Amino acid sequence: LGISIEVVKCFDPKPLLPKRVAYSLENAQNVNPLEVYDLNIAKGVFDKLPPEILTFKNLERLWVGMQAYFKFETFPDEFYSLSQLHSVLVYGSNISSISDSIIELKKLEELVIQRSKLTQLPNVICDLPHLTRLSLQYNS
Repeated sequence: LGISIEVVKCFDPKPLLPKRVAYSLENAQNVNPLEVYDLNIAKGVFDKLPPEILTFKNLERLWVGMQAYFKFETFPDEFYSLSQLHSVLVYGSNISSISDSIIELKKLEELVIQRSKLTQLPNVICDLPHLTRLSLQYNS
């Protein structure tokens, strides 16, 4: 016959993920691009997506607001290669459409595009497996 033994070890729990630093676009350019997980763009007018954003391969959250404005009408296809994105929040832009390529953002949980010119969404948006928040207030 066997005797059951239970082993219990006490330890101080540590967070599973490292603490995330929210970088401005300017500050993010001074660190390892693979360490940029959270990007806040609060100022500037952009005719196209800043190419630096595409170097942040581990980017999980993109926030654009306050005195920042995207003048372009749609995200370039390269944007959808940022496969780690969980949240995309854009407050104020000329964005009028979203490409079917959004389906590439499999981890996307939150899509907020407000105060923009959005007139349509692709049907594939319904196929994003983790999308739980969709906010499209004050659009065309």
